[in-house]
Amino acid sequence: MTVSYPVITVSDATRRYGEFAALADVTFAVARGECLAVVGENGAGKSTLMRLITGADLPTSGVVAPGGDQQPLTSTRMARHHGIVLIPQELAYLPDDTVTNNISIGVWPSRYGALRKKSARRRAAAILDQLGANIDVRARMRDLTLGQRQIVELGKALALRDITLLCLDEPTAALNVEETRHLLDILSGLKARGVGLIYVSHRLDELRQIADRVLVLRNGRNVGILGIEDASPSTLTGLMLGRAAAAAHASLSHASGARG
Repeated sequence: MTVSYPVITVSDATRRYGEFAALADVTFAVARGECLAVVGENGAGKSTLMRLITGADLPTSGVVAPGGDQQPLTSTRMARHHGIVLIPQELAYLPDDTVTNNISIGVWPSRYGALRKKSARRRAAAILDQLGANIDVRARMRDLTLGQRQIVELGKALALRDITLLCLDEPTAALNVEETRHLLDILSGLKARGVGLIYVSHRLDELRQIADRVLVLRNGRNVGILGIEDASPSTLTGLMLGRAAAAAHASLSHASGARG
């Protein structure tokens, strides 16, 4: 499949640690306004892939480049310059500080060296309003729900610069049903604005709500890229585990159900 206007291009990316290949010959691209879900068992290479895409690590061979450029990413700073942002599963925020200050980290508005608190509050409020979030910018992060903290992290990413690609690692793992629905609504809005998404998740039932295609990793290799209409849970499980393992998994699940 040819992707028009890619926000990231990954070509034959391999990452070795000594003799061990954590990722091997992975190729894909993500278009503007597209969500590519990434699934795989623990150790399949998902975290390594996220590190390569965000410039936190470099491929041993192959190319990871923003847009359709052939200039490869060489650092997280370069990735940020191109609007590539990762929101990790373990959120990185200042719990005793305000929502405003967390959103403003690294981009605090100033004039002649003097911090402009009112401007920062207005900007934080405007960003949260874009996300459809009713969160008091004066609140302390520790007093927010986990879902609200997730949204503030999205706000922090939007404050840094125009985002082209947002990478999310298990963003709903600790969220309840309502928080998950709200987050997926926000992400759908970002897609509509042309932001590309890479969405790592174990929750296969969520993929139809947000993903356009699904990349399946097994043992560090790309074993399939499926359109979402073809990505049934049974198909994805078969690709993630391999046919023999998937058959054994299905038999075990059936036996457990029969005993129940």
